[in-house]
Amino acid sequence: MENYRGVLIVLAICFLAFLQGDAGTRKKSALQLPRARLLVGFPPANLRLITPDEVLQLQDGGRESLVFPSISANGQVVASAIGVEGGEGTIANGLVAIAAYSISERKWTQYSRIRFSGGVAVAPDGGRLAYALREESAASVRLHIIDLETGAMTTGPILGSYDGIKLSWSPDGHKIVFEMFQSLPSEGPQHAPAILVVDLATGKITKLADGSAPSWAPSGEWIAYLDHSGDTDDLRQPWKNPNPNRVVLVRPDGTRRKVVYSLPNSGFLQAVPVWSPDSRKLLLNESFDMNKGTVTARLLTLSTGRVMKIAHDVPPIYGWAVSP
Repeated sequence: MENYRGVLIVLAICFLAFLQGDAGTRKKSALQLPRARLLVGFPPANLRLITPDEVLQLQDGGRESLVFPSISANGQVVASAIGVEGGEGTIANGLVAIAAYSISERKWTQYSRIRFSGGVAVAPDGGRLAYALREESAASVRLHIIDLETGAMTTGPILGSYDGIKLSWSPDGHKIVFEMFQSLPSEGPQHAPAILVVDLATGKITKLADGSAPSWAPSGEWIAYLDHSGDTDDLRQPWKNPNPNRVVLVRPDGTRRKVVYSLPNSGFLQAVPVWSPDSRKLLLNESFDMNKGTVTARLLTLSTGRVMKIAHDVPPIYGWAVSP
């Protein structure tokens, strides 16, 4: 886990100066797509919502961290973590606020202030957000859910032992898919990230596959995630080759697993596979510049397997919603 996460943390730290120098709202962007709202950036230091008409700056400046934001299916709510100033030493101590941004009101609402890294997943209807947090009194990571209307928080089941995970809601809001490492690197072959689903009503957790960065299709039919190619020994010892280079689809019940995109061994994918609102395409983040953390954005059409480059040397993409 240390090698896998270390690559991303080093990238986040190195990119801060680059991000702060690229602030402001612009009318044009290389990532604009017809009728699309795209969530891009390096939160909480920098986060933007790109639409066909404008680039809305949601975050600009702040401490570097490892945060994976999300956007609701209707494109009205963004969930992320934001830097907080609150008192002496808070930034240095790594405090952020779990927060939601209302597109219509153009403002953030802050909730828990915590030391955090990982995904902040907003439910498709924009009414709740979820994140996983290590409990201070135990070596365990528990699911937390916030009702955005009331601000009430509920705690869910323990998901595992390792924080910094990514999460994605099912379209009906009844389940959450997430990644979780299964052991420490020193403990051998099981040190691989796994894709699991938690049923929010029962708390039951089911493993679907080995892999990382899961993303549930808006249609509900598929879950996309990243994994490694390589030989059997590499897969049993993923710290030898920690960077994912394939996109895989699996049914929510764990069946019909299939690889839909592969990179050469020299390339790797980052962030998460991002579904189009109609579930027919995926936006993929292929690493472009390690020094800046930028990506080449590729659009995969699932019915044909066609892959089209839409931009290069751009921030990672985290969400895609329909623009009115």
